[in-house]
Amino acid sequence: MLSLFGLLSVTSVSLNSQTVVATVPVGQNPQWVAVNPVTNKIYVANEGDNTVSVIDGISFSTTTVSAYTPQIVVVNPETNKIYVGGLTTYPTISVIDGATLTTSVVLSGVYLGFGPKSMVVNPVTNKIYAITSNCDLVVIDGATQSTTTIMTGGCGFGGGSLAVNTVTNKIYLTAQTGTAVVVVDGASNSVVANVALDTGYDAVEINERTNKIYVESFRDNILSVIDGANDSLITTVPVQTCYYGIGPGLPATLTLGTPRLTI
Repeated sequence: MLSLFGLLSVTSVSLNSQTVVATVPVGQNPQWVAVNPVTNKIYVANEGDNTVSVIDGISFSTTTVSAYTPQIVVVNPETNKIYVGGLTTYPTISVIDGATLTTSVVLSGVYLGFGPKSMVVNPVTNKIYAITSNCDLVVIDGATQSTTTIMTGGCGFGGGSLAVNTVTNKIYLTAQTGTAVVVVDGASNSVVANVALDTGYDAVEINERTNKIYVESFRDNILSVIDGANDSLITTVPVQTCYYGIGPGLPATLTLGTPRLTI
C-alpha cells in the first residue's frame, strides 16, 4: 500500500532500472493505491471526485469506478475483490468486483468513528480488517460479507495502522495515542496479547519469513521490533524523522519521511 495524499497522477517506476516508465492521470485528490499482482491491475482511491481509478498494468489505460469519498483501498488477489474505505461523517466500506467493476456496500451503519483508519486483507482466510477511530477492529467475512467488531480495549484513540501475518493468522494494531500493540488471533477473533511500547505508534509491518513485526513511532523516531513467536519486544532502533509508514517486501525496512528516505 502507498498513500498518495493529493497528487493528480500515479507514477510507475521500474525497480530493475530505477527509472520512470509511465505517469498515469487519475482522479482528484488521490489518497491511496493498491495492486492486484494476479490481474496486474492498480487501484487508486480518489477522494476529491468520489472515484476509484483502475489502471491496467500493461497498457496503463484507466477505467473509473464510482465510490463514496474513498480514502483507503485494499485488494484480495485470491478473490479479485477490492475493498474501499470512506472516511466521512457517514463512513462506509464498499466492495468492487475486479472482473465486472460492479460496486456494492459491504459495511454501513456499523460504528467506525469517522471511518476506517486503516484496512488490510488476509487472502488466505478471505477476511478483511478495518481499524476504527476508537482502535476497535471490524472483521469482514469476504465470502458472506458479514461483520464482527472486536473491542480491543487498550490500543488507544485516533486510529492507526494494521498488519496481518497470513502464516500465523495474527493481526497487529497500533494507534497514534496508544502505548501498546494489540495482537488479535484471526481464528478466534480475540485479543491474545498487548505488547507494551512507549507512545505514539503509527505504522506496523510484518516480515512473514522471520515472523518479526516492525512498529514505527512518529513521536520518538524509533522502530520497535517484536518477536511474533511470543509477541514480545526484542529491541528498538533509532531512525530519522518519519511519518508515513514502513515498506513491506523490500530488502530492508524503509521508513518514509519528509523529505528523505531512511533505510
